[in-house]
Amino acid sequence: MLAFSIIVTLGLVAFQSIAIKRSGSLIVEGDRAHYTGDLIANSGALAAVLIGTYFAFPQADALAGLIAAAFLVAAGWSVSKQAIPQLMDEELPDADRAIIQAILDQDQDVRGYHALRTRRAGGSRFIQVDIQINPDLSFREAHDISDRIELAIEEAFPDADVIVHPDPAGEARIERRVLTND
Repeated sequence: MLAFSIIVTLGLVAFQSIAIKRSGSLIVEGDRAHYTGDLIANSGALAAVLIGTYFAFPQADALAGLIAAAFLVAAGWSVSKQAIPQLMDEELPDADRAIIQAILDQDQDVRGYHALRTRRAGGSRFIQVDIQINPDLSFREAHDISDRIELAIEEAFPDADVIVHPDPAGEARIERRVLTND
């Protein structure tokens, strides 16, 4: 029965590995670590029975338990290092912000921008920015510029939820917000 449990758990761990590659899910990664720990413990128990029986090494079971515990501590640490920044709504890395800023700087209709806010939650990124545009544009023109910027940022970050808010240049109430360029 123990051998059957090992085979089924091995299949589950392999399936979870595929799911992690496709989704990047930290939840599945934590669950895989749990089942890998079970796999190590069960394999260790089976090995301990065989080794202990045939080679008179009664400490094999304890050694297998220590190996499983060490793996679980290391896996828990690894998952925690990834989860804590996500739980704290970590801002996107400077390299990602630089890409966003380059998109904004390259658009001829963007006269400036402020209130660039980024964060990561799970496998998703959230990006918000206020752009300053010509105050004489029509509502439709301002909307088209905002849409164009949103699409450019979404092309660079396909998993991102992007919000671009247009402000009339020279009239934006930026005193309450953090400036990102002038």
